[in-house]
Amino acid sequence: METLAAIAALVCAGFLLGVFCTRLVYKVLRRIRARRAITINPRDALQVAAKYASDGILIQDLEGHVEWMNPAYTKITGYHLDELQGKKPQSFLFPANKTPSPDQIAAFRYDPESEEFNNLQIMRNRRKDGTEFWNQMNLALAEVSEGLPAKVVLVCRDVSKQVQREESLRIAERQLTAETERDSLTNVANRVKLSSFLEEALRVSQIEGGRVGLIALDLDRFKQINDEIGHAAGDAVLVHASTIMSNAVSVDDLVCRIGGDEFIIICPGVRGFSDLKQIGTQILHETRQPLLWEGHEISFGTSIGVVLSEDGQNDIDELLRQADMALYAAKEDGRGQIVCFDEQFKARTLERKHEGIALKTSLHEEAFEMEFQPIVDATTLEPCGLESLIRWQHPSRGLLPPAAFFDMAEEHDMMGALDEIAIRKSLDAVVTLHSLGKTGLTVGINISPTTLARPDFVDHLKWELDARNIAPESIVVEVLESTIIDQGDEGAALTIAALSDAGIAIALDDFGTGYAGLAHLARLKLDFVKIDKSLIADLLENKAERTISEAIVDLCLLLGRKVVAEGVETAEQASVLREMGVSVFQGHGIANPMSMQEALDWIENGHEPAFDRSVFELRYKKRG
Repeated sequence: METLAAIAALVCAGFLLGVFCTRLVYKVLRRIRARRAITINPRDALQVAAKYASDGILIQDLEGHVEWMNPAYTKITGYHLDELQGKKPQSFLFPANKTPSPDQIAAFRYDPESEEFNNLQIMRNRRKDGTEFWNQMNLALAEVSEGLPAKVVLVCRDVSKQVQREESLRIAERQLTAETERDSLTNVANRVKLSSFLEEALRVSQIEGGRVGLIALDLDRFKQINDEIGHAAGDAVLVHASTIMSNAVSVDDLVCRIGGDEFIIICPGVRGFSDLKQIGTQILHETRQPLLWEGHEISFGTSIGVVLSEDGQNDIDELLRQADMALYAAKEDGRGQIVCFDEQFKARTLERKHEGIALKTSLHEEAFEMEFQPIVDATTLEPCGLESLIRWQHPSRGLLPPAAFFDMAEEHDMMGALDEIAIRKSLDAVVTLHSLGKTGLTVGINISPTTLARPDFVDHLKWELDARNIAPESIVVEVLESTIIDQGDEGAALTIAALSDAGIAIALDDFGTGYAGLAHLARLKLDFVKIDKSLIADLLENKAERTISEAIVDLCLLLGRKVVAEGVETAEQASVLREMGVSVFQGHGIANPMSMQEALDWIENGHEPAFDRSVFELRYKKRG
């Protein structure tokens, strides 16, 4: 007992100096390093240990047999000294599934040189009643006196609450991370997860080889679904589409919703574009099937752009930009298809880039010309105006119509500059007409949405008219029906009203091309409505289109709007349109677009229509 008392004195002296066991261990270790035995009053030390120690203290011999423990150890484990004395803790302290075999316990012995001494350890232990707890332990080797074997001092603490608290925090952190990386509506990953996942996928591909594929997707007709059926229907479509995408990919891939109806799928370790196109084809097929939702059969589709990472590529933004370019091309080419950012696409992109540079250069040099297409009275076929049409004098491809470069001009924000050129050259043509006495002819000027949205557009146009001493009624501003949709009724209506107040006539161009435009006829201050040539083309053969054209003409006449028929090709078409009440004809059947000089010559030299006038006159006389 004197030996045990000395050891207890060693332990309790540490508590007296530092109260807590960590300071005790520190002092024990310091004394051990000094290789000096510790002497203290045993009785006082034991009393202090029993009264103040909150950490459990266990003293063992080098074979691991328990020789002494304090009351705190009993409180933690439920065991008393008389139950454990002479036993090894491995036989009672470990959980049942981790308890060593009897032979292993019998063979156990502490190694004084082991690194387990003087290091904190946390492990799961078992109390007497079978419950488990997390035990934080520190082992120290203590010399009692010279010539006697060292003793092992084990200081332990129940840290179950701290471990549980930390585990709860870890779980909460994982849940929070999952929430911040997930789209709340569709439950697929979001843009935050996309960045970290793609960065890691590219890093692995650089180490292990292989390529990372990206599939960019955009839902077709999504805005129309929201507008016509409602946002709840739109949400249902998003959830449905994300499920289709998730089912089409492997467990190693990641589906991300990056905003609105835009998705990105990341496919690490793909072999080539064929793998990506296979996934994309499945998604295209399944998203073409209507979704039944609350009595509605919702039809939509998907446009897809795909890209593969290059060897050593780690620029996430560049890869996403390339995927977006391919997606944009898929939408521009008619939607519902897959476009690959492959070598062929790169070549086309490079060519388009060069064309953009050429267009910009041509703008600075004003390498544009105007052609003029005659407009004639529907009854007499006499010229009543010209529509000005801009042409690009391309450095290598010759004179190009607007369809060849307007998309590029919009993409590079050049439409405003093109309109400026068109306005100036068109007004200069008006001056030429007036100088030759052709004051009764108006000139129609096409205005883009970009220019129509400018707050100073009307004032600027009035200034250009005044600078040339041109009366406002000498021109007609032509606005696409789609422009009204893009700007919104209010913005377009204000600009059109300002033009009308200035005495400038307004024509609504390409009417009947599929936009919901009938309501605009009543709300907007329009002078002319130009029926699109797509309706005129099948007028004689297609009864439905003829009926639509008749309804449009009747409505326009009822509202006091003059009707211009675009795309008139034949005398038969002209006759039918005149019978409907159309006021003005325009089209290749009247005359093709031509230079200003050619237009003047056409006017001066009889201005005969391209179609057979006699057929037109005969039908008119028969009707009369």
